[in-house]
Amino acid sequence: MHMRLFRTIAVCWMLLVSATGQAQTDAATAERLVRESGLWDQIGAMATAFPSAMMQGVEQARKRPSEAETARMRQRAEQAFAADRLQQRSTQVVADGMQPQHIARVLGWYASSAGQAVRTAEVASIAQQASVPPEVLTRMGNELWSQMPPTRRQLLQGLIASMHVAEAMLQITENSMLAMQRGLALADPELPLPSAEQMRKGFLAQRPAMLKTFNEMAQSSMALTYQQVPDRVLKDYLTYCKSPAGRHFNELGLQAFDQAFSASITSLMQSLAGTRDNQNI
Repeated sequence: MHMRLFRTIAVCWMLLVSATGQAQTDAATAERLVRESGLWDQIGAMATAFPSAMMQGVEQARKRPSEAETARMRQRAEQAFAADRLQQRSTQVVADGMQPQHIARVLGWYASSAGQAVRTAEVASIAQQASVPPEVLTRMGNELWSQMPPTRRQLLQGLIASMHVAEAMLQITENSMLAMQRGLALADPELPLPSAEQMRKGFLAQRPAMLKTFNEMAQSSMALTYQQVPDRVLKDYLTYCKSPAGRHFNELGLQAFDQAFSASITSLMQSLAGTRDNQNI
C-alpha cells in the first residue's frame, strides 16, 4: 500500500474506533454527526487518496499496462471511491447504529471549544498530508514524539489506547485485504487465490508485529496532528473518548469507515477485470 495512503488511513483511525443496532437515528441527525465529527472529511480524503495511490503503484510496476488500460483502471478506481458514495454509505451505518441516548453528548463535545480545537487540528492534518511527502511526515512525527515531555506523551498514549487505534488499523487492514480477495474472486473465479480462512490464519500469525507497527505509526501521527493542541484540551478529549458516548461513537465511526472502504475495494477489484486491452469493456 502506498505510504501516503497509509498515513491518511493512520490519521483517520484516530477518531474511529464496531457497534451494532437497529435503525434508531434519522438521516439528518446521522449526517450532522458524520459532518461535525470530521468523519465526512476523512472519508473524502480517503476517496481522493486511494485512486491516486493505486495508480502510482501501477505506474511503478515492472510490467506496466498500456495507456488505455491505465486510463480505464483510473476511471474504475475513481468510480469505486467516489467521495459522495462513501460518505453516504458511512452516514447510513451511523443512522443504523447510533444509540439516541448518546447523540446530545457527542454533538455537545464537537460544539465545545475543546472539540473545535481537536477538529481544527485534524482538518489541518488531512490538508498537510496532501502537500508533504509521507516519509517527511513520519520523520517529523517521530521527532515530536521523542522530544515531547513524558506527561504529554502519556496523554497521547492514553488517547491511542482508549480509541484502540492500533487494533482499529489492524482490523481495517485485514478487512480491506479480505475485500480485495472477494473482489478478485468474483471477477475471476479461476484465479489461484488463498481462501479467506487461510488469509485470517496469516493475519493471526502476524498480529503481534503488526500491532506494534501500527502503535508506532499512531504515536507519530498523533504527535504531528495535535502538536498545536494544548494539554488541557487533550485531557478533555481523553475524558470524552473514555465516556460511554465517546466510546460508542468512536466504535460506530470505525464500523462506518470499515464498511464503506471494504465495499469500495470489493467493487473495484471486481471491475478491474474488464480493463485489459484484450477484453471487451
